[in-house]
Amino acid sequence: MGGATAAGGGAADGLDLSGEDQDGSTLARWLRRRAGEDPSPAGGAAAGDTPAFARPSARRPSTTVAKPVEFPPVTLTPYPSDWATDVVSFLHNALRREMMDLYALLDAMQRKQAVLTLDHITTFYVWWAPFHRFFLAALAAEEAEVFPPLAERAPITHQRVRESSRTLATERLRRGLAAVAAYASAFTPTRPAGETLSGLLAAVDELSWVHGYWAAMEAAVPPLLVAQFRKRDKVAWERRIAAHRGGPGLLGVGAGGRSGALAGGAGLL
Repeated sequence: MGGATAAGGGAADGLDLSGEDQDGSTLARWLRRRAGEDPSPAGGAAAGDTPAFARPSARRPSTTVAKPVEFPPVTLTPYPSDWATDVVSFLHNALRREMMDLYALLDAMQRKQAVLTLDHITTFYVWWAPFHRFFLAALAAEEAEVFPPLAERAPITHQRVRESSRTLATERLRRGLAAVAAYASAFTPTRPAGETLSGLLAAVDELSWVHGYWAAMEAAVPPLLVAQFRKRDKVAWERRIAAHRGGPGLLGVGAGGRSGALAGGAGLL
């Protein structure tokens, strides 16, 4: 997701944490009253105006605020660039856009930590499911479509991109993604969601090493492609990548990522 891009569920009603709902929803009015910006003439609240998640019977306030996690900035590789770099960055940029959206959602959750509820966590994980599938499909497509044609023509011996290194990196990514998915069970009704958020932030931060890995790959692989292939091969290569169905879920358009993906988590922004 950043330049937002695919599928993801729609946000549930009443989960907008920004308080900037243009239709003057109950939640927006309630958040403005908390900030001393009550739009009502009397500045008071009718009993029925308090959102259900904010009532003492439905929500315990978070008393522990974790130290904020600063996620790394994500920079897209210029595309189109030289043809060999394009072949490698085609998928990486799609995944970078996904990571931009992931970081944006979690930054919003950190800012609103004190009012997080299990509904917000559910919204995040509804968004996470297609992100997870898309990521796995992209990893499978890269391994199946980018490297085999190259390996057929010349050995891939560079330390960062040889087969053993790629296998270790892929397994590390799979474990990291699975850890984020599994952390959903840590959120329970007996503890405020904001107090459990730190573990989710840490699990996602464990994935951030991948940005350096992708940059190293984009430095090492293009010279190998230039030595063995020609510019005319680029279009066919990218078509094979985009059409790959070897991973779980549909890959979609590699250069753009999933169309409209951030919309699935809009209720958290």
